[in-house]
Amino acid sequence: MRCFLAIELPKHVKDQIEEFKKWVRGRVKFVEKKNLHLT
Repeated sequence: MRCFLAIELPKHVKDQIEEFKKWVRGRVKFVEKKNLHLT
């Protein structure tokens, strides 16, 4: 993954990757909160 990101990508592609990473992080945090709530 790191090698792939090291390649020069068009700006809009980089932005999409950042958005996706933010979305994934948000989902993970949401799931963690739910799991903490359940325990």
